[in-house]
Amino acid sequence: MKYRYSAWIVALLLSLSGCNSDSKTVIELPVEGGQGDNTSTDDNGTNTDNSSDTDNSDKDNSNTDDSNSDNANSNNPTKETKEEVIKRILNAQGAENATSLALKDFEIAEFGCVTAVNLSVIQGYFNTTQDELQLTALKHRLCKVVELFELDSKSLLTPNRLKEVGLRGLFFEDGKLDQWAYDELILAIPESHFEYAALQGAVEDFHHNQSSVWRLNRLIFLLTMVAH
Repeated sequence: MKYRYSAWIVALLLSLSGCNSDSKTVIELPVEGGQGDNTSTDDNGTNTDNSSDTDNSDKDNSNTDDSNSDNANSNNPTKETKEEVIKRILNAQGAENATSLALKDFEIAEFGCVTAVNLSVIQGYFNTTQDELQLTALKHRLCKVVELFELDSKSLLTPNRLKEVGLRGLFFEDGKLDQWAYDELILAIPESHFEYAALQGAVEDFHHNQSSVWRLNRLIFLLTMVAH
């Protein structure tokens, strides 16, 4: 308190002694507790509070940092590695969700035979096959599936080509061709562009008819003959 009164006495003495000038003399009085505020006095004697500017500046910088962080995250999405894509393709053999495989997946995994033209055929193979081949064997198999699709005549659809794509039910366990199944298959399919899934479906239809429909029809025929 003594210090504060002394300052005022000095100011009063200076004004009485005639110390006048064009600009106002500002005497900053000490603040109790040793802490000052964020105000400053300009030449016109106006007090200015700088604390809000500092706070706003900090907020603006914080918003800028957040914006930059969001942009960085959007520009760097998590991507699968080549090994992860290959694993997903191998696991898709015989899976119902194989249609989720995209052309980009096969490009990343370097399946050269798969293109936009035959992608649906390849997806059909994955949905239909029961084989679980490793990478090299699968790449070879898919190329053979594509070859079938590109054929333009039934005469080119040989038993050996059908064996290469792993068609089930067309060969006996000893590897010999089921000629009846093959003949019925050739009758049932279109003239060109043979899709693996459609071929497999035709073979399975043959075996269903052979074991159920045709056998039942033959039994009915025999009963009719006996009745007469």
